[in-house]
Amino acid sequence: MIDPRYDYKELHTNRASGILLPLFSLPSASGIGSMGAAAYQFIDFLKKARQTYWQLLPLGPTGYGNSPYSSMSSFAGNPYCIDLEQLYQTGLLTAAELHTADTVDGTGMATDGTTAAAGGCRIDYGKLYRERLELLAKAYRRFTAEARNRALLDQFITEQADWLEDYALFSAVRGRFKDIPWYQWQEDIRDRKADALSAARKDLQESFHFTVFVQYLLQAQWDMLKAYAASAGIRIIGDIPIYCAHDSADVWAHPEVFCLSSGGLLAFVGGCPPADFDIPEDEGQVWGTPVYDWAYLEKTGFEWMLKRFARQADFFDVLRLDHFRGYESFWRIPFGASARTGSWQPAGGQQLFSLLQHRLPQLRIIAEDLGYITKEVFDLRRSFGYPSMRILQQGLNPFHANEHTPHHYDAATVVYFGIHDNEPFAEWLSKRTPAERAYCCDYLNIAEHDSASPIQMQLAKAMAASCADTVIYQAQDILFLGEESRINVPGRADGNWEFMLTDEQFKQLQETGDELARITRLYGRDHKEGCKV
Repeated sequence: MIDPRYDYKELHTNRASGILLPLFSLPSASGIGSMGAAAYQFIDFLKKARQTYWQLLPLGPTGYGNSPYSSMSSFAGNPYCIDLEQLYQTGLLTAAELHTADTVDGTGMATDGTTAAAGGCRIDYGKLYRERLELLAKAYRRFTAEARNRALLDQFITEQADWLEDYALFSAVRGRFKDIPWYQWQEDIRDRKADALSAARKDLQESFHFTVFVQYLLQAQWDMLKAYAASAGIRIIGDIPIYCAHDSADVWAHPEVFCLSSGGLLAFVGGCPPADFDIPEDEGQVWGTPVYDWAYLEKTGFEWMLKRFARQADFFDVLRLDHFRGYESFWRIPFGASARTGSWQPAGGQQLFSLLQHRLPQLRIIAEDLGYITKEVFDLRRSFGYPSMRILQQGLNPFHANEHTPHHYDAATVVYFGIHDNEPFAEWLSKRTPAERAYCCDYLNIAEHDSASPIQMQLAKAMAASCADTVIYQAQDILFLGEESRINVPGRADGNWEFMLTDEQFKQLQETGDELARITRLYGRDHKEGCKV
């Protein structure tokens, strides 16, 4: 036997893969994907396909625009994700009430017999906004009719007091003021005067406890789903936006954490500078989100930020940090001004992540380091061992290889063909010129018209063969779905976050399990033990 000291070889044994599919995109008769049967079936599929990860988008309650990246709370969950069938099974809803939530029949056909949307199901957020909370209110009244259940809610408030008290009161008061933003509320409650908070808590008890009930239900269903995933060897990747929405319980309850002016208005907002200041048409981006007061965060030991991460760690095994570069320095724009007037300001990521590793040593991080990245951002990511993100479609450029081109990857990389902001593979491919298509196929060694192997499976093989330790496929790309399956078009005002799989598409996805398993084994991505994204 050869002494291993003289036969050392370094092999990457933590290679893995997974699938990105938002919870809301699972098929569901009740109008939006939920923590119901389809979620459990998807986990079974991931296990069969020998995948390691299920990647989701943020799970917070959404407001205007329905974006999960503009949530009303960094700590709460979205009530629309609650599975109604489970409420029916436990007697909290009647069969007739359950039926009122039906929006589509799983084929893309609306329950009134009309076509719901071209190309598949679409989420009708208007219907959800008008009807879903009223339906959950019926379940609430049945649940709280029993004293032991009211005691469970009281216990839940105690366990989650750090965020739930504020969020439940925020929701109750927001309802009283017809959903106008908190900074337009009357001054005493807007500014959180003690007497006003106490009076609102007393006057709005029913609304307050209803919100507690909704979060209790959501937590219970999520805990069951996450435990089922763990038993199947599936780890769940979540996503945490760097900033909070201005109209959120986070900013209302902790205005000192953010750069605000009097009356809760914005002093500065986040965004991105122009890529080239010499091009007048390049205006950069203004996001409209409040930026953090990093000096205050540092002075307080980053306690609020650490609590935010800890809460997300309750939901997820791995966190993708949106806009990672903003933890090193961020583009701060005076409120009401253009992005061109902004300036780079230092952030406290080094101290924050040191504390985070100590507080949550088991939490794994993916750094979304796309866009304008400096050596300082690179060094921050590398110093904590966080893997980088790469978008394959951005690297398939026949004229300019870049950091997204696979021959520039290192092992500490999580590669996607595209994410929720990108075109699905089928749409992207349809827009390439003949020269670009030829380059793509040549580079990835795929044949566009191979009857023996669908092009999307050839793409999956090419991605799996890369040196990146982790590969994440989008469900739409595995199915070779087109423009109708796109999750989000940045800058588009409406029509985003609406895509749902039909029952038939979901069935077709599950039928790819054997082939994905073969690809996963072929390229050594089924080593569950020691997988360290």
